Amino acid sequence: MDLLPDEADVRAGYVVRIEDCPLGGGENRVDLSIEGRKFLLFVEVKIDAREGREQLPRYDLVLRAKAALLNKRPALIYLSPRSPENRPPDIVHATWNDVVFAARQAGTMDRFGERPLFSVLLLQFAAHVAAFT
Repeated sequence: MDLLPDEADVRAGYVVRIEDCPLGGGENRVDLSIEGRKFLLFVEVKIDAREGREQLPRYDLVLRAKAALLNKRPALIYLSPRSPENRPPDIVHATWNDVVFAARQAGTMDRFGERPLFSVLLLQFAAHVAAFT
């Protein structure tokens, strides 16, 4: 089974929370929490900072606990220019180069030679985050 949600999962709808404390309280604040009908996805984003002490293993435990309570498939993405120091199994590591590549690919897809606004915005976003690599 793939870790990440597929197109059908995403099309079914989802909720995004920014700087979410998934189990309440103020600890283990995740940068992005994305919850769909069948999945729970945490994204931890790093630009210049390194991960905190045991940060990813803690987030992985919190993710799995909450996903089990909700009967959803868990996934954790670590978006950083560097590989994680203490990488839990099944974590997805993405670099800013991956984001730049994906945004450029999506931004250059056009229909009938048109360049819609979202394509222009994606290409501008790609140019902006290229500095994070």
